This record gives sequence, structure tokens and C-alpha cells, in this order.
Amino acid sequence: MKNYLFLLFGLFLFVFVPQISAQPQVKSGFRTVCLDAKWCNEDGVCPSGKKQVHRTALSTQTLKAVPSSPSYIFECVAADPDPICTTGNSELDILLTCPDTSMMTPDQIRENCDGYWKLTQDTTRDIGYDLRHSGDYGIWHLDPASNTYVQKNHANKDELILQSDGQGNLIPVEWQSYTKESRMRKFLVYNTITGTAAVPQDGSTSQTQGTLPFTFRSSDCSGNAYDPYGTVFDMMTLEPIPNVEVTLKQFSTTSNAEVVITNANPFVVNPFKTSEIGYFTFYVVDGNYTLSPAHSNYAQASLADVSQLPVNANRIYSDFYYSDSPVIRQRGNIEHRDIVMKPNASNPQGYTYPLEMLDETRQEKSGQLIYSGYLSHPFVLLDVEICTPGTPATCTFYKQFNHRNGGPNKTGKFVITLDQSLLDPNLGQYFNMKFTKQDLVTATLTQEKSVMGKYVAWVRDMVDKAVGVVHAQDGNTIESKVEPIPVYLEGFAYDNDGNIIPNATVGVYMYLFSGSPMYETTADANGFFRITTENIPSAEYSLRFTSPKNAENISYQSTSQFLANNSEFLSAEKINPYKSTNATTNPRRNITPSFVPQQKISPLVTEVSPTAAMAPSGTEEATTTTTTSRNPMYLIGAVLLILLGGAGVMLAVYVYKKRSADGEMSKPEPTEPKAE
Repeated sequence: MKNYLFLLFGLFLFVFVPQISAQPQVKSGFRTVCLDAKWCNEDGVCPSGKKQVHRTALSTQTLKAVPSSPSYIFECVAADPDPICTTGNSELDILLTCPDTSMMTPDQIRENCDGYWKLTQDTTRDIGYDLRHSGDYGIWHLDPASNTYVQKNHANKDELILQSDGQGNLIPVEWQSYTKESRMRKFLVYNTITGTAAVPQDGSTSQTQGTLPFTFRSSDCSGNAYDPYGTVFDMMTLEPIPNVEVTLKQFSTTSNAEVVITNANPFVVNPFKTSEIGYFTFYVVDGNYTLSPAHSNYAQASLADVSQLPVNANRIYSDFYYSDSPVIRQRGNIEHRDIVMKPNASNPQGYTYPLEMLDETRQEKSGQLIYSGYLSHPFVLLDVEICTPGTPATCTFYKQFNHRNGGPNKTGKFVITLDQSLLDPNLGQYFNMKFTKQDLVTATLTQEKSVMGKYVAWVRDMVDKAVGVVHAQDGNTIESKVEPIPVYLEGFAYDNDGNIIPNATVGVYMYLFSGSPMYETTADANGFFRITTENIPSAEYSLRFTSPKNAENISYQSTSQFLANNSEFLSAEKINPYKSTNATTNPRRNITPSFVPQQKISPLVTEVSPTAAMAPSGTEEATTTTTTSRNPMYLIGAVLLILLGGAGVMLAVYVYKKRSADGEMSKPEPTEPKAE
């Protein structure tokens, strides 16, 4: 009887195990990856030898272009709500980003396809972009024959085309542009692809079908915010002050008389209103200048106010500028000044300002998740939680990052590494970031050097967590949900009701409502599909499953939701979604899974909604989270035991050293041997 049951079960598996036939569908399109960018703000940084705060040297050291292919460079400039990208030529912008404009009006073409027009002529944005600002401005290509940089006529689109070599390398390029305000810039190389065109094996192959805005935000893409050559700050709270109008005045170098500043500096924006991070900038010719800030809540501090500056001011800012500071003598180099502002008598304790995220990037690298970005405030604390979806979600504390271990530094920049293997795919877990402003006056901003200092700082951190220190709210904190970034996908396409979608169209999207997927394939009749590493973004993405029978049956899923929906399958087949696997070396490419999926499951709460998906990565609608409570009594007891243990160890070490020293002192002095 037992043998009969085994035989019957075997026949059941033979008949009902799904046959795997999904094959990827490669479409034509374009590919964008970020170029390596070096800011030419210091001597010797750029190969041309030019030192200029608006100039950037570009290369393909990290990521490559498509080999042996015409290549185009886009400069993407931060704007609201999306960055604006241009080749420097309107005709080329339109040709590359909108190949077919036959059904578009001239206004639609300008708004959707012509980045150069939007940057230079669109009065509603008023960005004031300029590639002709002065002699050195423009696009410069290295001429290998003469080993010199040649300025290209960007009005001629043919002069902007580059040809990659067989390894996807480009000749060095230097790009110098101007905008009225400090704006983040990033540079991309653009290639058209057809079918299965060769792409470099550098981990950057996943950017096919990408759009320029998401590459700007989410790829392995570093940028520069030009001209951060001055910050206006509150001398009492040490916070940067937005919306200060800084007026620049110019004086004769011989008579000290004030001159009309626009005569020598026709492009100067005066006054300059500071940004969210308190930055102002003036790019001017050599001369003598003064700065005059104006804000209704402040007066500019004088040298007599120096004694009131907190000690931490010198750890955040430099080159302090007061109302009675000497004239600024600019001779060749750009001059940096941080302006000190004193609050009015109505609020002498000073003002604070909302914390804002200015830029963020999520990238997968060797199974790790690299999360980096740029905040409006210095030395912000970052608490990372691991969250399990639910109503509400349940989150547990994972780790705190500060300026000592990759967290936000004095410029607000941060780069941290998160171990994705800590996330339980069966539960659909993800990371949650909690950024909290510090009191910059009282915060410990120096690196502890002594063993005792490090020990005390660690214990203080433990006590804070034990007693449940609550960070301030109301503009002092922001949160950002960070999904895992699997590099190998294998499983079944389920809809929002938990039903398998046979022959589903499977799309990998950086933004759910972007015009094209990063990659698209079709599941088989059983809803099964595979996507290997070369077709998956190295940055955060989501999935879209569409039924071929009902175009309105669309399931938007985050990566954590997909992993949770397929958790039993992944476990049974021993699949590691974080292990890099390409199509030719995939050990499972010819394997038929033995796992029989449920035709209907209880799906997780949808974490990716159409409404939320319209927002940039990291700004999804807030998920209610409940941090799992730590028992404060147990934790306090544990901390006390640690303190006592540490004190005991230190006392033992002290006693040991004391006794050793006493023993040495009690030994008789050695006597010289007598001469024979």
C-alpha cells in the first residue's frame, strides 16, 4: 500500500509540475550609465591642468559605454521635480530622447524632449544654464593626436558624438557649465542598442531601457553641487539658514570706491537667495568685494560677537565673515566665506529649520546595499531599522550611523553599507531609514581618540537605547524606506489578489509610471519566469505584472513583496536572490523546479501603490511603523552589568600594573661585577 502511494505521488508530480519555458525578450532601446566625474576645484585634479569650480573631468574608469558604438554625453542638472538632461544641443536632445515627434506639437517637443531649451530658455524654470559664460566654458574633448583638449562647437551636434573603443572606453572629456544657483550635476553616457547588441560586462548592463531622470537619482552616480563657497548660519543654533538674500558689492582696487558690479560681472545674480542648505555663490572676476546678508530674523554678527560662538562652530564652518570683516580680495582663486548671523532680540536663542533630503542613491554591490545621499543639515544621525510589512509594519532597531562610521558628515553627505542577508525574504522585510537632526551646539562632533573616550561614548549610546531616547519630531526627522535589491529573480507572477497570472508580462521598473521598463520578459503558461543579473538594475527597482487577457489586471510589487510571495518556492529550490547569476552561467538555466506553487496565495499588503509609485525613489507614501519595544528594565540592567564589568576589568588592570610597578621598585639594584 505504501509503495502504491509513493508511485501515485510520483505520477502526480510528473503530470502537474510546471514545464519551464520562459525566455527573455530583449528589446531595442537605449542604455545610460554614469560617468566618473572629478571636480576641477583644486590644482592638479583635472588632466587639462585647468582649475575651475564649474569644470568637471569625465571618464569611463568605473562603468563603460557600449563597445564600438556611437556615444553621447548628457549633463543632468537637478531641477524640480525632475532633473533636466542635455547634450548641450537642442537638435541632438530631441533626436536621442524623442526619435519620433510626428504626433507632437512644438510645445510638447520642447517640454518633453529638449533639455537644452528647458535649461537655457524656459522662463518658468529660470535656471540660467550657460555653456558660453566665458572663454573656458563649454565641452572639451581630448585630441589624442596632439594630447590637448579641444573645445567643441556644441551648436553643431556632429561635434558632440564620441566613438567608444572595443572595451567601451571613451576619450577623456571636460565639461564646464554655469547656472544661476548651486545645483547638483551628474554626467551620463548614452548609447542606442538594438536587440542583443554587445554590452560591457562591468555590472552596468542593467541600465537598458532606462530613463535619464532615474539614472540621475538611482544609479551608481556621483555628482557635484557647484559653488558651495559660502554658507549662512545661525550663530546660536549653528543651523544653515535658507532664504537669506546675500548682496555682493564690488570696489575699485585703487580708490576703494564702489563700482557697478554688473559691468565686470554681467552674469552675476545679485542678491543671491540661499538654498535649503544655506549656500550662496558668486562667480566673479578678480577684484575687491564685500558681502551683505539680509533676513528678517537676523542681523549680521560682528567681530565683537565672536565670544558667543559655540565651540562646535569651528567643527562645521570656516572662514567666518562678519559685518566688519576686511574686504574680500579675490586674486585668481575662488574665495570661501561662511557668514555668521545673529538672531534678533525677539528670539535670541536662534532658529532651526526643517531637515530635507536633497539627493539619495540606492545601489547593490556584491550582495551589499550601498545607500548614499546628501542632506540639508550637517552631522545628522541615521537610525536604520529592519521592518516587516503589516498593518502597521513592525520594525526593530538594526544600527545607528553617524559621521564616524559613514553617516552624514559636516556637509550632510553620507555613504553606508547594509547587509541584505539580514533581511528575511519569507517576511518581505526591508530597511527603514530614520534621519534625525542633532543639536549642533551640544553634539559630540570630534572623533574620540582615547580608549576610555570610545568606551564612554559607546556606553552612552547603549544607555540612550536602553531608556528609549526619543528623537524630536516636527521637521527634525525624515524617514526613507529602502527596499532590498535582489540581483537574481526566479519565481511566479501573482496578481494583487494572490492569483498566478499565466503568460504575464513581467517588467522591471525604476519608476512604475515611466514610459519603458528597464527590462521586460514574459512568464510561461504557469506564470513562471527567470531574470538574470545582467538584466536587473544595480539600483532600487520594482516589478509590474500584467495579464495578457486583461490589461487592467496589473500588479505593482516591491522587491520585498515579490520575495515574500515566492518565499516557499525560493526556500524549496534553495535560490539565493542576492547572488550574481548571468544567463550563460546560471546553474538553473536548464532545471525544471520540483516545487508546485499554490495557484492562489494570501498576498502581502501591497507596498507599492500606483499613487506612491509616481514619487521619486525614497519618497513613497509613509508606511506606519511600530518599533518593537525593548524592555527598558532588562536593558538598563544589562548596561549596568556592562558598566560594572568594564569598571572591574579596568580596576584589575590598574591593580596588576600597580603591583608590577611596586615589584620592580622593590628589586635590588644590580651591582657591577668586580674586576679580577
